[in-house]
Amino acid sequence: MNGALALAASIAAMDRAELGELLAARDVQAPQEIRDPLALAIELLRGDSVAAAVRTTDRSGLEALLLVQEGPPGEASGPAAADPAALSRVRRLGLVGLDTGRDEPVALPEVSEILSDSDLSALRRERGRGIDRDGHEPEGRPQDASWFGAALTAVGQASGLLRALSSRSARLSRRGALTVSAGRDLAQSIHDEAAPVGLLVDLLRALGLVAPFPGYQSADYLGTTAAAAGWLDLPHPERWSALAAALLDELPPELSRTLGLLAAERRPAGHGSAEPPLGLGGIDLGAVVRDLLPEEFPLLPEASLRRAEAWADAAELLGIAVGGVLAPPATPLLAGDVEGALRIASRDFPDPATGLYLQPDLSIIVPGPLAPADERWLHTIADTEQLGVAMTLRLSAPSLTRSLRAGERVDALRARLERLSLTGIPQPLDYLLGDLARKQLAGTLQAAQDHRFGHPPAADPIVRIAATAEAVDAGAAAESADDGTHGRAPSPEIDALIERLLAAAEGTGDLSRRLELAIRDRSPVRVTASAGPDERTFLLLPVALTGSRLRATDQQAGVQRTLPLSAIVAVEAA
Repeated sequence: MNGALALAASIAAMDRAELGELLAARDVQAPQEIRDPLALAIELLRGDSVAAAVRTTDRSGLEALLLVQEGPPGEASGPAAADPAALSRVRRLGLVGLDTGRDEPVALPEVSEILSDSDLSALRRERGRGIDRDGHEPEGRPQDASWFGAALTAVGQASGLLRALSSRSARLSRRGALTVSAGRDLAQSIHDEAAPVGLLVDLLRALGLVAPFPGYQSADYLGTTAAAAGWLDLPHPERWSALAAALLDELPPELSRTLGLLAAERRPAGHGSAEPPLGLGGIDLGAVVRDLLPEEFPLLPEASLRRAEAWADAAELLGIAVGGVLAPPATPLLAGDVEGALRIASRDFPDPATGLYLQPDLSIIVPGPLAPADERWLHTIADTEQLGVAMTLRLSAPSLTRSLRAGERVDALRARLERLSLTGIPQPLDYLLGDLARKQLAGTLQAAQDHRFGHPPAADPIVRIAATAEAVDAGAAAESADDGTHGRAPSPEIDALIERLLAAAEGTGDLSRRLELAIRDRSPVRVTASAGPDERTFLLLPVALTGSRLRATDQQAGVQRTLPLSAIVAVEAA
């Protein structure tokens, strides 16, 4: 029999939180068209939807599904033998139905068919291959404060990309990704051709700091939003935590569950379930992805495994893992505690540098992170050569002239350099500043002064694009900045669907829809009818709905019955 009625009964018994979990885990193609639990059940039992859900079910969930398939409950088999937590989880995934007569989970034929076609040999192997699960830290774990090097480098690269995109937009392909040439140009702008530009840009897009917009000759471009300047004004630990939160939002659910299981296993003996676990610091993330994830999710598609590997690479980029080993901020971050990860970053990141070193060759060595205002100013007068914990920039006549044309005064520039420099003003720079001061006094640097406080002429298509970018998605950026979160906003369509499902479950439901489904599938159902204070339940094979009456065969009595729809109070799977 088609499992729609049994699944509909299970959906109707769910509360708001369970419905939210179900709809977050399963793809519903047209939520606005779903009116009741039965309609949702039919949607969720599409072959491709069932296959996707089964393939992303963990080991204990698959074991529970197989036990439910065995039929009537018993002490050593059937639903009673399944892990209750796993059974509850697969129910919330819409993979088992509900027999309301016995209030027991029942197998869905559509799910059983997928399981019968799947290789479940991995379930016969014991857990524990290739991963330290006993709570001991492996040799070579990163020192507590060593992780910040990668983190600071990533923050510097992301900041450099934002500055580059604020001055010149990047062309996007038809699929919305950076073109190869745009990615190469951005990497060159931060003087690091090996930088993972695409990944960093994806994080910046997730934060609403950059956005696509229509540009010149019908092409789409990527430019900064109004929120970009605010992010650049944050201290380095807060910039990092924002990037880390954006990456956390992209954590594959299968990897999240695997890490959660591992953290729970590492809870020391004697700790209550409500007490914090030992955590994940020191765990080899590479081994988790390589060995433990396929073990916990035996049917996981190759594409999902590749996504988990890509996430691990991104975690390495941000310093969440070092050499594959999870670093101190990983434990709070992976538990959803972004503030806790920020506290660790604030503790471990070096204090803002008290100054910088001006070299005779006009290079600038910055030994650590600068205060945001000084960092912003420095990048207006110098070009980046190297990003990292320590940063190298270079002054030149063109870079200083660019700053002066933007409104800087040589005397103010000299005074600020003297304040920041730990080595004074070297003679070559002193000569260059003197020459620029004479030119400024003579007025030869005034040609571009018209644009100090506004945009350059809009006749330049690239300038026109940059001006447009400032207004792109300002509302969404402001909303993200207001609530301080970086996750996806709940879909209004899904929220409305939950309300419709709850309302339908409170009433009798669409009984005629259930009867029509039984007629179509030629499946028997249990029909409960009332006559005054009396109720009777029949095992019927529905034949037809005519007007407001049901015609059906009573399979127990062997007679034809005709019941008015107004008397029917329940229709359940037989």
